[in-house]
Amino acid sequence: MSEVRTTVHKRCQRRRTTLALVGRLSVLVSALAVTALLAACGSGSTGEATRLAAPGRATDREFIALMVPHHEGAIEMARAALKRAEHPEIRRLARAIVATQKREVATLRAIHRDLFGGKPGPPRAHRFGMTMDEAGMHHDMPMLERARPFDRAFIDMMIPHHEGAVRMARVELGRGSDPRLKRIARAIVKTQSAEIKQLRTWRDRWYGASESGGGSSGAAHPMMGH
Repeated sequence: MSEVRTTVHKRCQRRRTTLALVGRLSVLVSALAVTALLAACGSGSTGEATRLAAPGRATDREFIALMVPHHEGAIEMARAALKRAEHPEIRRLARAIVATQKREVATLRAIHRDLFGGKPGPPRAHRFGMTMDEAGMHHDMPMLERARPFDRAFIDMMIPHHEGAVRMARVELGRGSDPRLKRIARAIVKTQSAEIKQLRTWRDRWYGASESGGGSSGAAHPMMGH
């Protein structure tokens, strides 16, 4: 009888040992599964964060946020010139500005969707180490639409506007990271620097150089219409 009890006791002990091992194994498997899941989620989040925080990525975001409304301002000024310009040279330049900058605005918006999703945020020139005036973000459309002679007012407004675009483009070239944005920035520097030179030539030829050297933000205001 005692032999039977001993045999039963040993069997129960082995069963308890087996159940304990199974329990520990289940806990270990669950822990490994949770760890793997967290690692996968963590790597995805880290990868996304790394992509968004890569060197120059913040500059890319700010460049788009600044340049889109900046271009839209130039387009608005150019459309006014298409209606009111006295010189055919100004009308030709205005058509080129509308065509080029509309295309660049569309490209900038598409790049923003690709890199960051959604629409560009508000412009913050201080992120580029300059004021909104230095970025050429301010333009007085009511004044321009009433100004006489119109072409002089247009030139005196467009030169500092272009100068701001060139400043911002150079920041992108120095600190940005996206090659598509760098191509746009190089095009802005090349095209708008040439246009600034041409505008100053016209300003001097038609009206004489302005007090500030032909087109800074401190240029004398043109005579206003009534």
